Amino acid sequence: MQSEPTIRAADPIDLAQLQHIERRSFPNLVSAGESALAYGDANILSKTNASDGTRLVTHLVATMDETVIGFAVARVFTLPGDGQLDPDRNVLLDRVAVLPDFRRGGVAAALVQQAVKQTSSIGSHLALAHVSEQAAPFYRAVGWNVGSHGHGLAWRPKTSFLHADLPDARLGFPLMAWRALRPADLSMTYSFPRRVGIPTLDAVHALKKMIDRGEVERQGLDDVALIALEMIENIGSPPARGSFGQRID
Repeated sequence: MQSEPTIRAADPIDLAQLQHIERRSFPNLVSAGESALAYGDANILSKTNASDGTRLVTHLVATMDETVIGFAVARVFTLPGDGQLDPDRNVLLDRVAVLPDFRRGGVAAALVQQAVKQTSSIGSHLALAHVSEQAAPFYRAVGWNVGSHGHGLAWRPKTSFLHADLPDARLGFPLMAWRALRPADLSMTYSFPRRVGIPTLDAVHALKKMIDRGEVERQGLDDVALIALEMIENIGSPPARGSFGQRID
């Protein structure tokens, strides 16, 4: 009997087994139409970007004795607001699931490790995930950073612009987890509190406070951050809102 899981790329014939594992692991999400498995399209298991051949979605499976017992889905991060693919190819670890009988045996850790290895190979600076409170200890144990409840993550590659993302409490993922894949290529990485629910604006609102305290130099910022910063300074920030959109006065 096999003692260690085998991690491999998913094949379209695995899709039914992956859907079964996802229903077991995330029944509420699947019922709400929030499947991470390429929305039931087997062809997208190997979908790539037509312009440069980058794999847009990576599905990995863990097997024991040729039986699929878990999976991980990683996809190229899409920029908040317009849904454009991130030109820096940062990656969102969208879902990790393992059948109950095989949990706490290193299967999920092996899946995450392989996902990170593959995303590093396409030039990603950073891998991030939206995680539940229950999953936070696992991510810390495998070497990821985990932010505070409801806080987002901002990061800027030295050769690019400010990126930002927020966790999704509506889906049961109120925490951001991340791992820098090329730390030397990042000029800044910081956690920020949710304010209006727009990642870049919330990130720049926190950035303004760091500038006011003398912690960050304004002249080193990119155009995206500067435009958002000028907007906040000229017209002010919208009212703060909670994780579920409620106004906070």
